[in-house]
Amino acid sequence: MEQETKYWEQVLAVKEQGWSICRLPREKHTLGVRYGFAEAAPEFRDRGLAALRRGGDGNMILDQGIIASHPKAVRIRIKEKDVIVGTSSLPSISADVDGQIEDLILRARNNIFEEELFHEINREARTLASQGVRSIDNIIHLPWLDDRQILIDVVPLEYNPAQPGAFTGAESDLAESIALSLRILQSYAHRQNLRRRSQLPPPLTERKPPRAIYAILRPILTYLQHQSALASMRSFLSTLMRPLLAAGLKSDFFSITLPTLNLSTLTEANAKSSKATVEVLIEDLVRPLESSTTVTLSASTKLQIKVRTHLYPPVLGTEYNVTTTASPSGIDVSIPSNMHFTSKFDLEDHILHLATLDTVNTISTFPMNNAVDSAELDGELWLATDPHCGELTKSFSSLGRSKRMAISIDRNKLEIKWGWLNGKPEEGRCIWDVGDGDGVKSLGEVVAEAGRYEVKK
Repeated sequence: MEQETKYWEQVLAVKEQGWSICRLPREKHTLGVRYGFAEAAPEFRDRGLAALRRGGDGNMILDQGIIASHPKAVRIRIKEKDVIVGTSSLPSISADVDGQIEDLILRARNNIFEEELFHEINREARTLASQGVRSIDNIIHLPWLDDRQILIDVVPLEYNPAQPGAFTGAESDLAESIALSLRILQSYAHRQNLRRRSQLPPPLTERKPPRAIYAILRPILTYLQHQSALASMRSFLSTLMRPLLAAGLKSDFFSITLPTLNLSTLTEANAKSSKATVEVLIEDLVRPLESSTTVTLSASTKLQIKVRTHLYPPVLGTEYNVTTTASPSGIDVSIPSNMHFTSKFDLEDHILHLATLDTVNTISTFPMNNAVDSAELDGELWLATDPHCGELTKSFSSLGRSKRMAISIDRNKLEIKWGWLNGKPEEGRCIWDVGDGDGVKSLGEVVAEAGRYEVKK
């Protein structure tokens, strides 16, 4: 009698903790606890039921049958080149296998959740090969920066707790954030399954519809890819601006940052929706990411660049939309007001082309104030003969000679060459690079020097 009372007291304690108590389908006289997830995949949902048997001393025994496995957890690691620089923490478990029954149930639930999470991540990874996702030796590799990767695997939990402080810093913080995001997205997928199951079912067909692949890795990849695209564009623009500023051109761009969540806007949207606040929040997180910046090459050329990353069909990757809000007006060129790119290299080439046109336009407006005899020398302005190639000419018709100037701009330098036509091909050259600061000649001074005609006496 005492053993019976002890057993039922423990059953009541489990019930009071919120666990679902039921009879086993094939053992009607045995109680069981359902610790799994009703909206999980069938192979994991059916494993989420264990028998609550009574031991010889009256204590309750959690019997998971032959499917019982050692506790596991999904681990995230940051790999730079061939070195692990950050990792997510793993929960430690007690070596006491005869612990409280509530702890054993919780451990079983966490274990089946982690196993399902890695299973669903593996299924999704097979569909993301075009995005650089690889599964090698049961480890999923996500591309990040040029020399960095995100590694995802599932490892057994050791009884000895991990030593704290093994990895610290931004890389470990990122790994922890990714690990938390994966688990949140898995729970969100369960909630979506419940929502679909609550709706009217589709018409019956002979063919059973395939089980949908959860979007767990895609939001993570979207964030990583968007972050990488912004870092690359930020580096390109900041490097490009240095030689332009050194030459005296008024160039600048607004900082590009990742989009942030507006909680007040989400709260207002949630008030008009029947969805839970957490669903509205996660739906905002899984949307395409979009950032924008305004680039000023000079007073005559301004660009607005929008960067949008979306890893759902039909778009798979990062798109760049460039809107030219102001274009050079001193030269006769036609510049499309809107351009669309899917490659960062094409975007960089377009910006360099616009910077070349802008510099040609700026030079064509410089007056020639260094002529020896303005009555003898005519043509005080450089004329853009081939602005798309950065070429200008200046004619001295009274002397029957002309000069040619060529402009070349890349992300590291601004170079100008000049010389006489039908004569010495290169009379002078000036280069502004990323290391130049104050004290170098300005673009106006170099143009004046290049346009000077020295009269021999």
